[in-house]
Amino acid sequence: MLTKNLRALERDGVVIRTVYPSAPVRIEYRLSDLGMSPLEPLAALRQWAIYYLDDVVLAPKAHDVSDEDAAGPQL
Repeated sequence: MLTKNLRALERDGVVIRTVYPSAPVRIEYRLSDLGMSPLEPLAALRQWAIYYLDDVVLAPKAHDVSDEDAAGPQL
């Protein structure tokens, strides 16, 4: 399954496959320029997630409290 996925990524231009004729055969995969292109936006998303981690963790708790307050007393 891994080989199938790597071959599909190679076909899509995301990875570059290099075969070294040795015993046993050695195959190396690396990201192409296209494959590396999302690294900068992903790094920005990672920074956003780190910066807002506390807010994201606390938001559901604040939402649940406000829902309980809006619902009024439980019978």
